[in-house]
Order: sequence, then C-alpha cells, then structure tokens
Amino acid sequence: MGRVRSCILSISLILLMYTRSSSAQIGLNWNRLRGELAEGALNTTTGDIQNVLTDILRQFQDFAPDLAGQLPIPGQGEGDVNATEGGEESPKPAPQFPPGFENLQYVSPVCLNHTLTLIGDFQAQKQYAKQMVYSSGSPIPNPSIEFSGLTADYGLFQQCRDVKKEHEGTPFDAEYCILSNYGPEGAQYHSAVCVPASCPDYDLRTIAYTLKGVLDIPVEFHFTCETRPSFTGGDIFVILWCVILGILMLSGTLYHLVKIHMEARNNSDAYEDAPEEASEEAPEEDPEEDGDHGDDKKVEELEPEDKENQPAAEGTGTDAEREVMNIQERGDDPKKESKSTDGKLGRMLMCFSIIHNFGKIFDISKQKGTLSALNGIRVISMFWIILGHTWQFLGTYRADNPLYMYTQLLPKFWAQTVLHAVFGVDTFFLLSGLLLAYLTLKALKKGDGKINWGLFIFHRFYRITPLYMLVLGVWSTFPAHIADGPTVQWIFHGARDTCRRLWWTNFLYINNLHPFPGDLGGQCMGWSWYLANDMQFFIISPIILYLLYKNRKIGFAVIGVILLISTCATIGISYHYGLNIGFNQKPFNNNTADHPTADHLYGKPYHRIPPYLIGIIVGYFLFKLEGKKFDIPRLAAGGMWLLAAGSALGLVYGLYNTTQGYIVPQGTTIFYYAVNTIAWGVAIGWVAFACIKGYGGPVNTILSWPVWTPLARLTFAAYLVHPLVQFVYVWSLPTAVPPTPAFMTYHVIAFIFVSYAVALVFSLAIEAPLMGLEKIWFKRH
Repeated sequence: MGRVRSCILSISLILLMYTRSSSAQIGLNWNRLRGELAEGALNTTTGDIQNVLTDILRQFQDFAPDLAGQLPIPGQGEGDVNATEGGEESPKPAPQFPPGFENLQYVSPVCLNHTLTLIGDFQAQKQYAKQMVYSSGSPIPNPSIEFSGLTADYGLFQQCRDVKKEHEGTPFDAEYCILSNYGPEGAQYHSAVCVPASCPDYDLRTIAYTLKGVLDIPVEFHFTCETRPSFTGGDIFVILWCVILGILMLSGTLYHLVKIHMEARNNSDAYEDAPEEASEEAPEEDPEEDGDHGDDKKVEELEPEDKENQPAAEGTGTDAEREVMNIQERGDDPKKESKSTDGKLGRMLMCFSIIHNFGKIFDISKQKGTLSALNGIRVISMFWIILGHTWQFLGTYRADNPLYMYTQLLPKFWAQTVLHAVFGVDTFFLLSGLLLAYLTLKALKKGDGKINWGLFIFHRFYRITPLYMLVLGVWSTFPAHIADGPTVQWIFHGARDTCRRLWWTNFLYINNLHPFPGDLGGQCMGWSWYLANDMQFFIISPIILYLLYKNRKIGFAVIGVILLISTCATIGISYHYGLNIGFNQKPFNNNTADHPTADHLYGKPYHRIPPYLIGIIVGYFLFKLEGKKFDIPRLAAGGMWLLAAGSALGLVYGLYNTTQGYIVPQGTTIFYYAVNTIAWGVAIGWVAFACIKGYGGPVNTILSWPVWTPLARLTFAAYLVHPLVQFVYVWSLPTAVPPTPAFMTYHVIAFIFVSYAVALVFSLAIEAPLMGLEKIWFKRH
C-alpha cells in the first residue's frame, strides 16, 4: 500500500497544477505534507500521507471536469473549432490557467487531456489506469533509505510498457520515464513515472518546473523517457560495417568448406588410382595448407595487445624476423606460403574463414621457445579486472542495499581483492613493455640495427585500431536500439552523444588527455584510457629501444630520467590536489571541489608509465640472456620470490586498515602514489622473468597451463567488450539486486564466460582476418 499511496502522491503533485484551485491551497497541502515528513524524519505514517492525498484528490475531482472541457479532444489539431448557433465555426477557447500556472499553455493539449483521463479513470478504478499508477516508483525516498542507502525506485518497467497490450480499450499508449530529483546539496533520487506516451519529456519538464515554482520545492527535476532513438547515419554505417564483415565471414567459411571437400575428393581419387604395391604411407601434408601456419615458430604467445609487439620484427622484411609474429599468425614461414595453390583472392577469403581462424585461436600445441607463462599472467589479470568491474557496476548502479555493501562487505579483508583490481591493468602495461622490448631488440639484432620505424608505428595502429573502432561503433549504436530496461536510454543516449562528440580522440589515442584533465565517465568508452596510454608509450618506445640496443648505459639513463619525471609529477599532483587513498577517506584539501571527478592521475600517462618501463627492462634482460645459461642461487631466488610476493600482497591488502577507520597521513599517501605502480611492476616483472628462466617452480606450471593459450589470444578483445557486456546487462535489469558475495561470484563467472564468447566473435570477425590480410598485403615489407 505504501507504493500505491506514494504513486498517487507522485501523480497528484505533478498534475494538480492543471486545476483552477487556489495555488495557495495547493501549496498549503504540499507544505503540510513536506513539514510532516521533515519533522518525522521520514517516519510519517502512511495514514498521515493518505489523509493529505485524500484532501488533494477531493479538490481535483471538483475542478478536473471543468478544465477537461477546455481541452481539445485527442486527435484534433490546433485548428479545433466549435460550431456557433448560426452554423459558423469559431475557434475553441484556450484553457485558462490560474496565476503561476501560465507556463502550462506550452504543454501539449493532448498530453493534458490524456493526463486528466488517466486521473479520472484511476479514480474510477479502471484496470489500465491502476496498472500505470502502480508501475510508477515512489516519488520520495522510502524511510528505509536511512538503512539501505537506496536512492532509486524504478517501479515496474515492463508493466508500464505493456499497458495497452494487456488492456483493450486503453485510450492511449503508456510511456516509462525516469524522474531524477537533484537536491540543494547534491543529493540525488531517481524514480519512475508511468505517463501517457503523448507527454514527451519536455512537457513533463514544463509541468515539473511549474510545480517547483508554485510550491517552492527546493529540487531540480530531469526527465528521461524510454523511447527508442531513430537511426542516424552513424548507426547505419556501423550496421553496414557489421553486415559486410558477416558476409565476408560467411564467404570465407563457404570457400574453406568447398576447398576441404575438393581436396578430400582429390585425395580419394588419387588413392583409388594408385597401384596396389604403392606405399600405404599417408601423403605428406602441406604445412601451409589452406593458408594455415607452420609449427616452426619461436615465440608463440604474445600479449593480447601485442599488435604492438610485432611491428619491429616485420619492419625489415627478413625471413628470420617471422619468428616473432603475432599469436594468431602462429609462426608463419613465407617460404612455405609459395606451396599454397590458392590465388591471392582465395588466400584473402581464407583470412575470413571461421573454421580457419577458430582452429588457430584454439590451438594449444606448445612450441619451442614460447613465453607461455605470460599467457597465464595475462588471462588471470583479465579475470581480475572483470571481477572488479562486476562489483563496481552491479554494486554501484543496481544494489538494493548499497549501505550494506559499503559498510559490511567491502570493509572485509577479502574485499581488498575487489578494490584493487586496477593492478591488473598495470600488469598489462608490464607485459606490453616486456614483449615489445624482447621482440624489437631481436629484430634489431637480426636487421643489423635497422628497422623501418614507419612500418613499426603503422603496424601497431593497423593491428588494434579496426577492432577498437568496431567495438566503439557497436557501443555507441546497438545498446540504445537493442537493450531494454528502465534505464537503458538514460545511459546509452548519453554514451551515443559522448561518442559522437569525442570518437576522434579515441581514434587518435588521446582520449585520456583531451579534454584535460577530463574524467573517465566523460570519455567515449571510459575504459579505453588504457589503450590511449599504451599507444602513447608505444610511440615513444623506439627512442628507448634503439638507445638500449646501441648503448645500454644511455638507454637505462633515459629510462631512469622518465621514471624520475613520472615520480615527481605524481608526487606534485597528489600533493596539490590532496588526493586520498584507502576506503572512504576524504581529500586533504578542497582543490578538486570544482571538479571532484576530475582524472588528475588515474588514467594519465605520467602516472601509468612505470610498469611499462620496467617491462622494457625485463624484456631487455630476456633478450640479452636468450640461449644462455643463467644461474641464480636458490637462496637468492627464494628471497626474490618472497620480496615480490610481499610487495604485491602489501599493495593489494596493505590498505585494509583504512576500511576500519584508519586515516592514512598525507605524507604516506603521497609516498604510496609515487611507488605503487613501480613496486607492482617490479613484483610482476620478477614473476615473468623467473618463470621464463626456469625459476618459477609450481607457479610456472600453473601459469604455463595450455588452457590459458586460447584465452590469452582473446584477451585484448575481451578487455574491449567486457564493459559493454556488463553495462547492457546491468542497465537492463528491471529491479535492484542483492550485492551478496554469492550473487556477485555467480555474475563474475557469467561475465567472464560471456565476455570471452563475445570477444571470440569480434576476433573471428575482424582481428584474426586482418592479421592474415596483413601477411598478404605487406609480406614483402
């Protein structure tokens, strides 16, 4: 009954302004109710509210018919006329509104008429009107907000949308809208309103602001109605892009199937025509059959983002440099490509074959010289990021008891794993720098210090940008048209608008810098700050790598200077803005008051570069020690493992006391910001180095598990698509959900599975085909 009465209050407060009743009397009722709620600290009884509602609705019944008579009948236009006694037609008089309500003349007459019809039919207890009223959320916070922290009531989304379908004779379509109330001190409350579809959001806004002015309500209103957006030129472009990719995949797969059938038939005919004394040995297979790749690769598994790690190798065009091809290329040997009977068009079609690419992605055979331990590090880091985002998105936006999550769950020791999942991204930076240095230095050695640095940059851009832009296009197009839920349009309309304005910053990989300082929520694909940083690091890497190759001392000196600049910048910015760490700690000053969500450090290259540079150092030593015996005393190796484990665990769990009320001093906070990414890079760098050089023990066994191999090949795509998967699900939920550990764990597992499944589709559609096409188009370079 509380929901029913609060919904009646919602409609009454918004629609009473249509009356000719005294505005003073309306204000008296509202002020009385507001005063009772304030004095009772939100504990006013439902009986008190019902008494006020009864009084309000009784007044409404007195004047509603009179006003309704002044409004046009739905379906008639502005030229509605009345017939005079002489048969002449005269314009219908405009409705007269009392003082203070004049702005209602700008509201659609059809909207006013349908609204009055709804109120009258609700009073008559008609089923469609009851369903609309009961589908609305509470316009004021429930008293339980004191204990739950739930600041939204989204009502019954589907029931509102299905009113006309479920009740014959419903005089109009229903529309579901989100009413957002912003209080004087930044407090927010969101509720649902089920209104006639003839009332667009600007009409509702006019009504709400008229009420606000007359009754002096100290809140700001904003309406977002869940209507499907129209298709724009950008939407059509993305859809055509996806259709073309689908046609290419289908064509390539059909070509592959026909080729397999023809080869099988030829082999069968050859067997039948062979003399009886012929050897029964199976014919020698072409290692490059169907454009597939040989098994002679030296470095198989590269990081998910290692589109950046092969350009150096391919820049000189020598056969030896093919040893460092990408994971999907699987160690191609150009000498074997000449044995393929396919023409160029056939080989290009084979690049889009689902069968061909699926087999490459899920090949778990281990080859000599692989850095297989990096696969486990990469995939586990991706799982960790999905874990953190699951708690962030479901817990922040859809928890039915946010206070329980923030006061009971996240302060627990195990929850530090959730709160510090961002270190998974730092691990990606480390792996990126490690593999880039290792492979590029090998290419420099084999090319006698020469690399086509132009192709080096182009290769990186070519490898990641098409997939990146496709995901961006899907993110800014499909959810708004396909997803269905109470807040889908509220969120995805904003995403569409943001990406239309700022997509070019993503294309140029400057979205973490423009606009400056910006904030992650204001970016197109807020999680893409990682790609911008990685590309920026990659662009400056040739200077570092070339100096390392030519003169180790100068190279390390440059790395040291960059680390020093990064550390000083981090110290200065964290001090100036009084940045805090830990759980629920306030900033040390108010220098961020004008823009509290500004991203001064989190996504900025001057803060994120240390793990990348440490990865370059580790990759350099792996390059120098390749093929050489490297002995470390067991005691020293054990000490390094203890140091690495202690550093990593300290970074993840060391701030646990802040969840128990401990306030970290500003000096300690600044020190933490200055060294945390460096310490994490050193810790994970040791794990990678030790496993590769034979000092990993059981850790290496786990990280080198063959199952990680196909998942590692999909991790770059999984990073791009997993927030899309999560947001579509979270914002489509019709109700709030319980943030319990069991509930969240099930969803983490589900999001991992679905994210990698969607990543597989994207990889088969564009990532793997482009790698094959690159071999065809640029094999001479």
